[in-house]
Amino acid sequence: MTVAYVEREQADAMTNAFYDKAEDRFKALLNIFKVLGHTPELGVAFTDLIMAILKDGNIDWVTKELLILKATQRNDCQYCVVQHERLSVMLGIPEEKIADIDGDNYKTSPHFTEGERALLDLTVQIGVDANRLSKDLWDRLHKHYSDAQIVEAAFVIATYIFVSKFGDAMGVVLEPMFDGVEPILHINHSVRAMATIEIFSAPNCGYCRRTKALLEARGLAYRELDIAADPAQLEELRRRLPRSKAIPQIFIDGEHIGGYEDLCLLDERGKLDALGG
Repeated sequence: MTVAYVEREQADAMTNAFYDKAEDRFKALLNIFKVLGHTPELGVAFTDLIMAILKDGNIDWVTKELLILKATQRNDCQYCVVQHERLSVMLGIPEEKIADIDGDNYKTSPHFTEGERALLDLTVQIGVDANRLSKDLWDRLHKHYSDAQIVEAAFVIATYIFVSKFGDAMGVVLEPMFDGVEPILHINHSVRAMATIEIFSAPNCGYCRRTKALLEARGLAYRELDIAADPAQLEELRRRLPRSKAIPQIFIDGEHIGGYEDLCLLDERGKLDALGG
């Protein structure tokens, strides 16, 4: 299963403080920050780190975005790529240049400078084996960049390799504002990660445990909404199903499918396997 997002009404003062900072900067409270709401101290550090990266520094922000796109695309992180493609376009990077980041296209594309090609080669090599940067690559990097610029570039690359791995491991999905957006770069993103399964549950509920066990056996991620622990989830269940008193209640991609026995019927028909792609 994935972890639940910490919504504002569930968050403590420390969490809401870094939520405010993130929302002010990005004009939305992104899901990756809501995952870190579980660990406010790390959330504060993460927010400050991302803000320190996403601006002009020793290397300009536009160049950083090229490295971020290359690093996260290599990890097939749809969440990162879609968001940073939009940001890159806003910063004035042509879509043709973004498209040529794919594979080895950047090596011969007229859209890239020799310095940018060297940094993109650095991005690839750090992802493959950071212990084996060749002398030729170091010579090319030093030809175009200062030590401070190389350090900053490597830090950006390594940070966004972490961000992509962390976000995908936690099952972070794109926000509704990105619905229908197709990435420019090729992403081998599992359909399974796109299915949103919600379970309204409560403690000491045998059918809730069976529901979770069945989904886990099929390798499907889900979000558990405990109506006993969180009154807001109870209100949400009442809003969606005003007449229902039984639990669990299961929703797949926003559609109510019923309880545990209904889930078993879907499983018998092979519908759960279909969710996994």
